[in-house]
Formats: sequence, structure tokens, C-alpha cells
Amino acid sequence: MKLWKAIILMIIAGYFISCETGSFDYEAPADFAIIFRTGFEPSEASGTPDNAHNEIRFENTAPFPTPQHIYIPRPAATNISYEGGAFDDRYARIIEDPSQAGNHVLHFWLRNATIPASNVPHHKGRVQHNFGWNGHSEGDVLVELYSRQRIRLHPDFGMMMEYNGTDDWWLEPMIHELWMEGGGKSSRIGIYVIEANPGMLQLAASLSYKNTGEKTWRPGWETLGSVEIPIDEWFTMEVGWRMGDEQTGRFILTIQTSDDSAPKTAIDVSDWTYNPESRRPIPLSKWNPQKLYASDNIVHFIRDNGGVLQIYFDDFEFADSLPEGWE
Repeated sequence: MKLWKAIILMIIAGYFISCETGSFDYEAPADFAIIFRTGFEPSEASGTPDNAHNEIRFENTAPFPTPQHIYIPRPAATNISYEGGAFDDRYARIIEDPSQAGNHVLHFWLRNATIPASNVPHHKGRVQHNFGWNGHSEGDVLVELYSRQRIRLHPDFGMMMEYNGTDDWWLEPMIHELWMEGGGKSSRIGIYVIEANPGMLQLAASLSYKNTGEKTWRPGWETLGSVEIPIDEWFTMEVGWRMGDEQTGRFILTIQTSDDSAPKTAIDVSDWTYNPESRRPIPLSKWNPQKLYASDNIVHFIRDNGGVLQIYFDDFEFADSLPEGWE
């Protein structure tokens, strides 16, 4: 498979921009201010319609701390978006965990890429959970975020490493994305699954940005995670984000597998976490904490070789402030 360099082609061809990393020493957070929690169990979450959920209603099993920045209602209704296609092309479903009887998980399944790409002769496929808070209460602004969830890549996901096509447009599926938009300035941070080293999957993250009227996203920073992630095995991913410039912005990602005694820091960035051309800070405006977004190169390669691009999520929770020690 074509390796790490291909990720930037989705943003803008021909440029690679790295970033300075911080000095984060992992400290396990307590339940300091968790404001949302779900295990996707029947008593905690339900989705409609059955064959391809476009809405999930959560009971929210978190404690009742006083939120610092945003308020999450109880129950909370959120939507799943696909941007085209039908249930036999893609779906999100809450199902029984294939690896543990009695446990329920959120399952994303993507067989056909049906979304025309805007500037290349390709198609994309999308299944994403839109977790927004705009309108929940007046004045809600999220300037920090901590999230934790378990993730399991279906065995078919590993088939992406066998891709040997001559077309290297966007070969890294995205599984998580944060959006910072306001005042005509947009930016986004995406987390991707990549094969940076032969036969090894890792996570990478990048910030890209654009201004009103621009069609092309420009690259900000880009970094490769230092920890291998497993296939067909649960691992825990933590994400920390703080609104800030090159001095105050933070983005941290940790991974813990079943073989790890504690989480390992995979990505640690001290840099802009919103559009660097903005005259004012921009808070988090939209969030896709569970996402499966990929090109026809990967989606159809896996399909044509008898598989389907799939991912599972479980035990999802987040706070609207960073834990102590994560700053």
C-alpha cells in the first residue's frame, strides 16, 4: 500500500507540514467532570431506523457535575449523517458486540463510496456521528475537550494494507474529527488510520484550514502517532483538545491496548488548534467523535476483495474541560 505521504493529498497536493510536539506526561484522569457517558446498552441508547440509524437517543449515564462550558440535555438526541447512499451501501447500527455476548456497541459499516469528490474523479464514503451542542443553551462555548472511548477495527479493516493500486489519492480512513468554525474562518482536526510502516497500522492527526470563499483546504500541522494500533482487538483512545494558538493550543491522543498496563501517548501537539489566520480564538463548533470516512480507493478495494470497511465503538464519554495534568 502507498504509505503516509498520501494523507496530505486529501487536503492539498504536494505539501507536508510537521509540527512541534509538547511534553505531555500521562496522568490518568479521574471522573472529574464527565458530562456525557454511554455504553450503547439498550437502557442507555437506541437508534432509528433499525437498518441504518439516522438518529441516536442517549439517556446519558454520566454523573451530574456542573459543566464548565456546555450543557448536555438528558436524554440527548444526536444524528448520524451519510451524505447519500442507502442502507446496503453504508449504515450505523447499535448491535450486540460480536466479541462479547451481552455487550452492545456502535457499528459503522461502509461497503460503497457513493459521494462524488469535488475536485478529483473519485467518490467518498461517509458514516459519522454528529455530536453538537449549538442551541442546547444560549452562550454554550466549548474551549476544551477530553474524550475517551473503546475502538475495535474489524478484520476487514486490515485489508487496506494490501492495497497496491497505482492511484494514491487519499488512502487513510478517518475515524474522528473536530471542527472549529466562525467569523468566516474554518478549521478541522482529523484522526486517520494509516499504514506508515509496512504491515503496521497507526493513527495520524492533522489540522487544515480555509477562509470563506476558498475551495481548497490548506495544511496546518500534521503528525504521525508513535503507537501501533491492533486489528480485531479493542483498544482505548483518549483525545484532549484545547483552543489556542502556537503557544497555547494543545492536542493530545493516547492509546491503550489489552497488553498495556497504562495508556501510551501517541500524539502530543503544542500548536494552533483553530484557523491561524483568525483574529480571534475559535471554539469547537462541531464534533464527529465516531466517524468512518474513506475514499473509493480503499472502500472499493476492500469490497472487491470480499470484505467491508467496518469499525466498532463502545464506552464513550467526554468532559468539557481537560483533566488536571493534561494542559
